[in-house]
Amino acid sequence: MRWIVRLLAIVLLIVALAVGAIFVLPSQRIASLASDQISAAIGRDMRFSGPVRPSLFPLLGVRMGGLELANAPWATDGPMLRADSLLVGVELWPLLSGKIRVRKFRLVNPRITLERGKDGRANWQFGSVSARNAAKGAQSAGGAAAALAGFTLAEGRLIGASLRFNDHANGRTLHLDQLAMTMRAPEPGGTATAQGQFRYNGQTLSFKTTLGNLGKALDGALGAVSLDMSGRFGALALNGRAGMSPPQADIQFDGRMKNAAALAALAGLEKGSLAGIGKTASLKAKLTFANDNTLYLRALDLGLGPNRLRGAVDIELGAKPLIRATLKAGDLDLSAYAAAGGDTPAPVGSGGAKSGWSRAPLDASALQLADGEVDFSAGSVKFAATKTGPLSLKMRLDRGRLVSVIQRLSIYGGTLGGQVVLNSRAGLSVGADLSAKGVQLGPLLRDFAGYDRLTSLASMRVKLLSSGNSMQALASRLKGEGGINAGPGEIIGFDLLGMLRTLDTSYRGRQNKTIFTSIKGSYTIRNGVLKNSDLVFNSPLLTAGGTGHIDIGKRLIDYRITPLTYGGKTAGKLSVPVLLSGTWDHINVHPDLNGALKADLANKRAKAEADLRKKAKKAVKEGLQKSLGDALKRLGGGN
Repeated sequence: MRWIVRLLAIVLLIVALAVGAIFVLPSQRIASLASDQISAAIGRDMRFSGPVRPSLFPLLGVRMGGLELANAPWATDGPMLRADSLLVGVELWPLLSGKIRVRKFRLVNPRITLERGKDGRANWQFGSVSARNAAKGAQSAGGAAAALAGFTLAEGRLIGASLRFNDHANGRTLHLDQLAMTMRAPEPGGTATAQGQFRYNGQTLSFKTTLGNLGKALDGALGAVSLDMSGRFGALALNGRAGMSPPQADIQFDGRMKNAAALAALAGLEKGSLAGIGKTASLKAKLTFANDNTLYLRALDLGLGPNRLRGAVDIELGAKPLIRATLKAGDLDLSAYAAAGGDTPAPVGSGGAKSGWSRAPLDASALQLADGEVDFSAGSVKFAATKTGPLSLKMRLDRGRLVSVIQRLSIYGGTLGGQVVLNSRAGLSVGADLSAKGVQLGPLLRDFAGYDRLTSLASMRVKLLSSGNSMQALASRLKGEGGINAGPGEIIGFDLLGMLRTLDTSYRGRQNKTIFTSIKGSYTIRNGVLKNSDLVFNSPLLTAGGTGHIDIGKRLIDYRITPLTYGGKTAGKLSVPVLLSGTWDHINVHPDLNGALKADLANKRAKAEADLRKKAKKAVKEGLQKSLGDALKRLGGGN
């Protein structure tokens, strides 16, 4: 930042030269002399394109027309500085005694372009011999603090400014426009202030900042600093100490959000991406930035609507930040996030408009923004109508692959453990390897499958894998395996026992139910289709077996339940299966009479064939025995 001090001193010197030569040199000659002197001092061409009008009274000063400062030779974005006019006015007598007291400084419509190259070079680093010598001289004399020992600024203004920063190392661009700023430094070596407003990402932001000591701040030394900023998004405040040589900071941060949509737009996020945060959010933390290029956040207190997280975060800055965090929460309410997602399945039989999985694209690009490890715990978590118990998990994000290991989770009245994987390295893929004990199936199936007709406590295991850019694609490509062992419960919507006893299909409706003592079985999933062939259904009066498939992608079911025993005895001569078929929104339940008759005929045919084989075998055996006896008799008679 020393180049700012040198440039200001040179401009003021040119002001004095211009005034002294006003009677012997024309204005264009003065402009040429000024531009040559400044260009030689900073090693960068400075040109004045408009008229130069010096003044003697009441202030020693100069008004210049258009000016332009060349960019670094390697830079690509045009001039570093271009402005329509510059006005500088200083007090004469203090200047003669070596003190610089600026009464007016006005730069109109400046366009400032800052660039950082891929190799780390910055276009605000000036490299001429005179500049380097001036820098050495400033350092030996105490730097900017010494150069500005007698400097004061009554008022400095930027009018209609714009700032563009291109970081070619990471491809990021920052663009501020409509910048209006007023600067003051009323006391030598005292506090300098700046306040104003600017436009960023379509929003107007107001700001006020202070530097405890202008000279030390421009030298990059650690000193007091504060910043207050506000806009439609809310407000933030920073207070503490900061310095640039080397970069370091120790600051208390306090931010409050009042408009999620405005904050999302300000951060360059998609519209509605922060809708689940709620109407308010806040962040308090002590920020420390050290020489190791790491940002430390301590005493972190993050509020998102009714939720609050506390803990500590370390962020290693770079092209891709590395985040390590330990976060704790009390009772988390995430129902607003679920509502914002809008993809909750409709309950089976609801007749609602949502009869399939959402085809809306899923964006997993956020997984590529950083790497990190997070230890997270919460007293409880609420999703829509479901609330978990204590949660403890570890998350690891590595090159777009997020692995969440559930160490402890009380959910749906039972416990759940395992891991869930989200991978964005080549499109979106998801995987899960989970096991649960004592879980209430009713709420579980309602929340994750839209099915609300089964109540029971169960133990389950599931291993799943899928890929796709929408819920529809993920459901259609799902593959995996698992099993279930459910205890006593009910199936609401039909009376299976009544149907089997009477062959009457009217035992349906939510007023009917099937009571069971256990359900056991395993399954496989391929291309979104779940298949099962070993289901065993036990009830007080019935034991049945099940086989069939459930098309998860298309939300269809085709399943057959066949009675095996009634009251502990075999099912009888005519065992009538029950078919479950149709969509998840409208399941048809009816006895399979044709199948039963075919099965009965097949059983009778098999029995008849078995009887015939038995009789034939007996006849053949008896015939052989008789023939052998007759032969023996003939042989004996022959003797």
